[in-house]
Amino acid sequence: IDNHNAGVKAMVGGPDFDTRPFNLATQGHRQPGSSIKPFTLITALEQGISPYSVYPSEERFFYFGKKNKEVFRVTNDENSYLGSCDIVCATTNSDNSIYAALALEGLKGASVHDKTRAIAATAHKAGWDEAGSSPRHNRPKRSFLHPKRRKSV
Repeated sequence: IDNHNAGVKAMVGGPDFDTRPFNLATQGHRQPGSSIKPFTLITALEQGISPYSVYPSEERFFYFGKKNKEVFRVTNDENSYLGSCDIVCATTNSDNSIYAALALEGLKGASVHDKTRAIAATAHKAGWDEAGSSPRHNRPKRSFLHPKRRKSV
């Protein structure tokens, strides 16, 4: 990444583009992982949720979709859990289960869709695009994980 304009100087999208022309970095459409946590935190703070709100750190299952038949399973790296922990502690330790609980249980909204839309709105305000969004100002497509390029002032 170029620190002056946020441009991508180089990226690795797979072992050999000549033999397998699929760029995992730009075409993989992966979940954002921990990069979504700051936007979840900002959304929570904007909604007046205290950073000292406590959630249990544990394996979690969230149900969604038609008749809640789809399952979103949340675990931490190596199934390591902190017990009960506030958002400050969860941020320090990058606890997935607490951030999932904050996003899907703690944020305001009548549905999971409302809550995830609030996080997406925060990310967009910060200058990030959705995965697969249309190019703007003749720039190449970027996934959600790549910041928009900003003009120097």
